[in-house]
Amino acid sequence: MDARWFKTKLKNQGKTQADLAKHLNIEPSAVSRMLKGNRQLRLHEMGSIAAFIDASIPDVMHHAGINISTSYFEANNNAVREEAVAFENPYQKMITIQEINDFSDLEDPSCNAVNHWQLPLNFIENRTKTSLKYLFMMTVRDDGMSPQLPLGTKVLVDTLNCQPSPPGFFLVWDDVGYRIKRLELLTNQSSSTLKVSCNNPNYEDYCCTPENIQVKGRIIAQFSYL
Repeated sequence: MDARWFKTKLKNQGKTQADLAKHLNIEPSAVSRMLKGNRQLRLHEMGSIAAFIDASIPDVMHHAGINISTSYFEANNNAVREEAVAFENPYQKMITIQEINDFSDLEDPSCNAVNHWQLPLNFIENRTKTSLKYLFMMTVRDDGMSPQLPLGTKVLVDTLNCQPSPPGFFLVWDDVGYRIKRLELLTNQSSSTLKVSCNNPNYEDYCCTPENIQVKGRIIAQFSYL
């Protein structure tokens, strides 16, 4: 464990070990033991530490003395990072996905990042073939899809998949804010219409042309506490 490197990175960011402990939701004594080499760095903590001290996950692992083979790719000027971490156990492959709340500027989403999530690579690969730079986490902030997607639920958005065929849940902009709706494309010989619906019976379904709704991406996974 290269404690000096970690302490220098914290100092350069104007942060302390106590700040890091709060960020990781652990006791300050646990950070102290980790820097002394008496506590193993957890896999899920690597991405959080890297984001907190403005470093890459491979650098964090290297200075923590963890001998792991990594493949590292960068996109959008370091805004989106993919870290596929290969342990002896092939199932322990993790990638980092940003959580954002503002989808207006996906060319540079780093300024909107509110958190970073570590997810199993095979979990992602089983659900989409989209490049990781187009995948983002977000928090459900409206009740339109309750009870299936209640307020506070974390969802994974594929911003490259905006076509409502087949039907599914999508993140849309409705001139008021970002909302999740169920979209279904209805076609006939002369035109195409989108059916926009919610699970919550307090909201009415309606139809519009595809040109009249801004689709930001398809919801491909949800994460919630039981």
